Amino acid sequence: MAHHLWIDRLKLLAMLAVLACASPALAQYTALNVVVTSVGSGSYSTGAAINNLGSFSVSNGTGIAVTISSVTVTLSNPSAFASLTLNGTSGGSSQAASAPPASTTTFTFSLPALLPAGVATFRLSGTATSATPSASATATPAGTLLMRDAKHPGYAAIAWPSAAAPPVGLMALAAIGLLFAAGRLRRRHLVLLAAGAILAATQLGCGNVGLFGSSGSSSGYTSTQRVTALGVSSGGTVIGLPVSLGTISVN
Repeated sequence: MAHHLWIDRLKLLAMLAVLACASPALAQYTALNVVVTSVGSGSYSTGAAINNLGSFSVSNGTGIAVTISSVTVTLSNPSAFASLTLNGTSGGSSQAASAPPASTTTFTFSLPALLPAGVATFRLSGTATSATPSASATATPAGTLLMRDAKHPGYAAIAWPSAAAPPVGLMALAAIGLLFAAGRLRRRHLVLLAAGAILAATQLGCGNVGLFGSSGSSSGYTSTQRVTALGVSSGGTVIGLPVSLGTISVN
């Protein structure tokens, strides 16, 4: 009797193990399954049209017709875009929904997309921002030291001001002129001027600043798009979210 009891328990455990393994596979046939079909990537110029910011499909495995009324997409950097549009196709009909770029952007369809048993496809597109990327911080003219020393001969310190500071070479020459006119030009000033020139040349090699002007550099916009939610009618359970649609840059 006890032997048969143990056999029944083992059979029950085996059935539970099979169900546990099969549940993830069965879920996609009893729910709305989201899968990325293409990833948006690349670098675009400001104001350019971006035809593919990523595409995804939604498979209906519920056995009943459901509707998709909205799609929520997150943007890591909404400043990269001027506009966004989501195109959806289901059952042979297509429609588009537009929304202003935001960290969390929700596209709402005026006529919810009817999704019978089958697959609906969605494609995100947009327009890159027309705003010029801000210039990155640049190195500072070393001639600042000489200018300060001309006003305060007993004080010497190297400062690194903002990228808007005057060119290194012009500031250094002006500082030398002031020190010479005041009769306070010393060897240490020439040594510091030489050190500043070396530092400026180093920054020039890095593409940041030159002796007589800043070359500057531009930092573009980079954004990653993700689908995080679907607005569906009752009876539809969504699995597979969130999904990444890729990363693009605007320069």
